[in-house]
Amino acid sequence: MRCGAMLVEAGAKPNEINEALDVMSKPTMAELLVTLPTLTYVDNGRIAYMYVDNAHYDKNAVTDYFVNYCRNIEGVQVALFFKEVAPNEVRVSMRSTGMNLAEVAVKFGGGGHHRAAGCTVKLPLQQAIATVLTEIKKQK
Repeated sequence: MRCGAMLVEAGAKPNEINEALDVMSKPTMAELLVTLPTLTYVDNGRIAYMYVDNAHYDKNAVTDYFVNYCRNIEGVQVALFFKEVAPNEVRVSMRSTGMNLAEVAVKFGGGGHHRAAGCTVKLPLQQAIATVLTEIKKQK
């Protein structure tokens, strides 16, 4: 709070910053509209994931925070976003409320920290999803 106050005193305009952060590009909105219908729950709603396949992947869309749509759902402990950027190349973003996802990401050559991690899985999309889910369920 002190840092925020110092920024305001130095001339920062919180309302303008907030508005700029809320703006979504048209490609990003289009990608979100394609992705949201893929929302899937597994493990009695403990895990939620979404994905975009290569046919619908738009490299101009900013999808870095799409995993948060899953993470913010009541009861979800593990949130995943799978993005098929090329055939047999799926980028995975992972978030949790407590599980050590870095251990999962490392198994696929990725990394991160306890509650937020990522990796790239060199498999077709549906196989990548199944493989990552299997590893996550082993972490219980």
